[in-house]
Amino acid sequence: MPVNMQNSLAKINSEGLLEDSYIFVSESGIKLLKNIHIAGMRFRNLNERLSESFLDAAIVSGAFSGTSMPELAELCVLRSGIYYGIDRAFMKYAGYSLPVAHIGATRVQQGSGGFETEVYFRKTDAIMGKKHLLTSEIIASGSTFKAVFETLPRSIEKWTVFSAASAYNGLSILSRLAMAHGVRASFFANCFIGYTDNGTDIPFFHKSAIMPAYVEESLRRSYGNELFEAIPCCIGDGGRRFCYPEKHYREILDVYSGMNLKEKKSRLRLEKILRETEGFLKECEKGI
Repeated sequence: MPVNMQNSLAKINSEGLLEDSYIFVSESGIKLLKNIHIAGMRFRNLNERLSESFLDAAIVSGAFSGTSMPELAELCVLRSGIYYGIDRAFMKYAGYSLPVAHIGATRVQQGSGGFETEVYFRKTDAIMGKKHLLTSEIIASGSTFKAVFETLPRSIEKWTVFSAASAYNGLSILSRLAMAHGVRASFFANCFIGYTDNGTDIPFFHKSAIMPAYVEESLRRSYGNELFEAIPCCIGDGGRRFCYPEKHYREILDVYSGMNLKEKKSRLRLEKILRETEGFLKECEKGI
């Protein structure tokens, strides 16, 4: 597959997923997945470009057919939701900003090992009377959506969801919630749909992952086979990568410095990731 990967949209028919589920491959999306170590503005810029591509894909798919501009609003899930760039993408497309509702939600791990979501902030006046929501959110266990659905006004009929990284587990919950609440949801995954065994990490390499062959080939060429299969999570903590880049850099150094890889390509790629991460961390530690 060439470096300048062309946009590709494929509908996914899989038991447990929304009827309108798509894998969307774009240059910005694949570049994001090839740089698990970047954070801060580097990460934000790629996500903003990805949101523009997602919006184009959603329009092409017909996700917004039958929706008028006044019926549409963005539902932003804090901490990371405001940084994905949906508003900027919509501004470029339509020339004005969407009304935005904010829900602050944080996942709390339970003694059983599962996750529950605590909602600590609601500002949802902007979606009252609206019929169609637009959201960008990483989806792993799906626990966040359980809490978010409880806040939806009865007027909501459609929900279009973009995700820089997603797991089948959470998407199946999203599908059940949408059906239970009578909401027609459309979902757009970045390059692949993964699977989480621990409720939070989404690896590239998993027997249950849904990944186009050319996406896997491209990622294996970038990371090397051994590193590709060893990466524990393709995305990490989105809020941390946006808001606390130094914490993300330290996590990368902690997790990956101890890897003992035999394959030369993987070893060289890992060395490059660690070298660049150390440089990024030094940038953060400079005085203002």
